[in-house]
Amino acid sequence: MVFTKCRRSRPGSIGAATEAYAFQLAKRTRWRWIWLAAAGLACSPIRIPPTPGASPEVVGTTISRADAIADIDTMMRILEDVHPDLYAERPRDSVSMARARIVAGLPPSMSRAELWVRLAPLTASLGDGHTSVYFPGEEVSRMVAGGARLFPPQVVQDDAGHLIVAAPVARDVEIEAGDRILSVNGLNADSLVRAWTNEVSGESMRFRVAGVTSGFRSMLLLHSIGAPYTLQFERAGGPPRRAVLAGLTQDSLRALVLGNAAGRRRTATPNFSYEKLSPGVGYMNFRTMGGDPSVFRGDVAKMFAQVGADSVQTLFIDLRSNGGGDSRLGDELLRHLTTKPYRMGGGKQWKMSGEYRTYFKTWVPAPLRWIHAWNFFGVGRQLMHGPDGKIVDLPESAEAHSSAGPFFTGNVCVLIGRQTFSSAADLADGIKTYRLATLIGEETGGRPNGFGEAYVFRLPKSQLAVSVSSARFVRASGDTSDHRGVVPDVAAGPSELAASTLSIQSRNCSKF
Repeated sequence: MVFTKCRRSRPGSIGAATEAYAFQLAKRTRWRWIWLAAAGLACSPIRIPPTPGASPEVVGTTISRADAIADIDTMMRILEDVHPDLYAERPRDSVSMARARIVAGLPPSMSRAELWVRLAPLTASLGDGHTSVYFPGEEVSRMVAGGARLFPPQVVQDDAGHLIVAAPVARDVEIEAGDRILSVNGLNADSLVRAWTNEVSGESMRFRVAGVTSGFRSMLLLHSIGAPYTLQFERAGGPPRRAVLAGLTQDSLRALVLGNAAGRRRTATPNFSYEKLSPGVGYMNFRTMGGDPSVFRGDVAKMFAQVGADSVQTLFIDLRSNGGGDSRLGDELLRHLTTKPYRMGGGKQWKMSGEYRTYFKTWVPAPLRWIHAWNFFGVGRQLMHGPDGKIVDLPESAEAHSSAGPFFTGNVCVLIGRQTFSSAADLADGIKTYRLATLIGEETGGRPNGFGEAYVFRLPKSQLAVSVSSARFVRASGDTSDHRGVVPDVAAGPSELAASTLSIQSRNCSKF
């Protein structure tokens, strides 16, 4: 029997009818210890059960006040059981008072979406990006299927805290990229963003804001702000203007987005896309670290073959929209770039609750589970024996990984930003700590010193999904006092890192 290291991811999106709400689904799962059979089993036969979907019967229904209170009680009990330090950022008494206020304000009945609006700020206030009530995407999907129309523009927040149009998306509209949105249906746009950041779990305000703006279409519908969308906006400090947008169906939104991206030659996979930007310059948009590492291994090898065919001398790897997942994908990428020893983290302290141990067992194939295979290994015994609440310390050392072909020897820049989170932030942290490449962009929204290894469960009455961290992570340097995100080597805002300007930034890129 062998005992090997695996990392698990929980990829996916919330609500097929809207853009991916990946900022809440991306789970920090840098690595997990798994017990395996001596018969040569590798990590792949260990199946991590997906979180069950909400029952179709509950979507669109109302929840009684008594059932909502039962869900709140269940949620708080499991959060306290599983989390290694639930009140690290907010004192227990403060959380208890907030819970009491929620209960006191509950109406006789409410929709699942209305319950989410009440519960999400409570978990978000704990300051842990992996402890959250998941956005109820099923409810947004139901609205869109019933005829609700989506807000067309893509939006971002500028450095002054204003909501700005990043792309109009819809055709034949008066708004343009760069316009400031003053209000939507009479509601102050900047105030909406500020209010909704309280509903998004994250380790920095920058990350929360990015989550709100990237999911702005869905948030509008969830808060009963629908089409037609009446906008007050201004252009370059000019006088306020007014526009009325009819809204888009999901199919028309998808067609417009795909149409706007057409004409650029690129290789696309579920994890990333690649394209040659200019002579000697290649660009990989590494969007997610979720999925099967063996599939990614083949996909990224094909990409580097294309990198070679394109005679790329400088490669940009973009982690700015990567919310994390399985860090083995980061290892597979780096095998094409370096043979230097590195680590993505200094280790973790893992809390073993009754809930997590029961969940652990579901990973293991039945024959190994029947014989309690974890008892054959020291780490397995540490994890599965002892009192509930036990903390198991699992340090990690720097190690060299074998190279993979095609091996890239050119210059590399890694782009990071406020939506770089979880295992993607750990990847950036390892790259910076061991000087594997130049980091350009903004400080990451994820903090390498933080929590992760999320346990996901559904509340019994509403079936809202909740995640809770079970482990505390240490950043690659081992410095537990550094509570910032990963700081870039070269600071640059989004406008400086547009695809059309990356060739200019290539002068900053270094060799591995």
